Amino acid sequence: MTQHNTRYLVVGSGRMATHWTAYLGMLGMNCSQWARASDDAAALTSRLADADQVFLAISDDSLEGFHDEHLKYFAGPVYHFSGCHLSPTMRSCHPLMTFGTELHEPDVYRSLTLVLESEDADGPSLFSGFPNPVVSIPAQSKPLYHALCVMSCNFPQIIWKNTVARFKQLGVSADSLSPLLSVTLENSLNIPGGSVTGPLARNDALTIEKNIQSLHSDAEKELYRSFVRFMQLPDSRS
Repeated sequence: MTQHNTRYLVVGSGRMATHWTAYLGMLGMNCSQWARASDDAAALTSRLADADQVFLAISDDSLEGFHDEHLKYFAGPVYHFSGCHLSPTMRSCHPLMTFGTELHEPDVYRSLTLVLESEDADGPSLFSGFPNPVVSIPAQSKPLYHALCVMSCNFPQIIWKNTVARFKQLGVSADSLSPLLSVTLENSLNIPGGSVTGPLARNDALTIEKNIQSLHSDAEKELYRSFVRFMQLPDSRS
C-alpha cells in the first residue's frame, strides 16, 4: 500500500493533532480526526474501521489507558508523538519542531525531522512517502533527547521574556531587541560552537562577576553562574 493510499486517523484536538492533521492534508494524504471533546465512541469505532494507521496526539499520561481501552485489537501501526514516553504497546514518532497556535507553511512541515525509535525496525519504511528526514534513536535515549528539546526550545524563550521586561524598565523597547535576537539566532546556526561572545567567550572573570552582582534577583544570579559553569563543560566548548 502506498503512502497516499494509507488511511490515517489522528486522535486528539490539541496543537499537535491540529498541526499533524493539517500537514497530512497538505500532502494530499487520506486522513480523518477524532477528538473526545467533540466526537463519541461510535465515531471512533467507525473511523478506526476505516484506518490503516493511527497517530495518538494526546497527553502522555493518557496514552496507555487510551490504547488499552480503544486500540488493543487495532491491527495497524499505532504511533504516539511523545518525545519522552516509552511504551510497550505503541511506536513513537516525535516531530523535531515546536508548534504554536498558528499553522506553519508547508515547507516548514516538510523540513522537520521525524525521530523514531531504533527498535521500530519497519518504521522508516512506514514514513518513506513523507518528504521529511527520518532518524532513529534508541528508546532508552528518549528521556535525554526530550530534555534537550525542552531546554533548547523553551529556556531561551524564558530568558528573552525576562530580558524584554528588564530592558523595558531601562527604557529600551522590545523592537530594539529584535535585530539582536535575529543575529544571535543566525550566528548560532551558522557558527555552531563558536557564536558565544563577550566575557563568556573571553573568560573575563572580572566582568562576569560585575554582571552577576548587577542582577536583581537570586534566580537571575544563579542562572548566570549556571551558564558560566556550563561553559566549562567539555561538550559546551566543542
